Amino acid sequence: FKDSTNGDLKWALEFTKSEYQEIDRYCKGKGIFWFASSWDEVSVDFLEEFNPPCHKVASAMLTHFGILKKLKEAGRPVIASTGMSTMEEVKNAVSVLSSVPLILHFG
Repeated sequence: FKDSTNGDLKWALEFTKSEYQEIDRYCKGKGIFWFASSWDEVSVDFLEEFNPPCHKVASAMLTHFGILKKLKEAGRPVIASTGMSTMEEVKNAVSVLSSVPLILHFG
C-alpha cells in the first residue's frame, strides 16, 4: 500500500457491479433483504437497479442535500445515521426527507 494513491485504495475496497449482482442473487435466493449507503447521486441510481427495500444514509452524508433529494425522489424508506450531526442538521435532513418513511439512527 506504500505507493498507492487514495483513489487506488478506494477502488480496491469497493465492490464491482458484478459483485453487487452476486450479492443480490445470493440474498434473493436466501430471502434476505439487503441495502447499502449511497455516497453520491449516481450511487442512488445504481442501487435502485437492485430494487432495495430502503436506502441508508451514512452520517457523513446527512448534510448533503443533493443525495437526500435524490433519495426522496426514489421514494423508498430511508434509514439515516446522525453520527455527530447537530440537531439543526438532523432537522434539515428530516425536512428534505419528509415525504418518505424515515428511521433516524442516533448513536
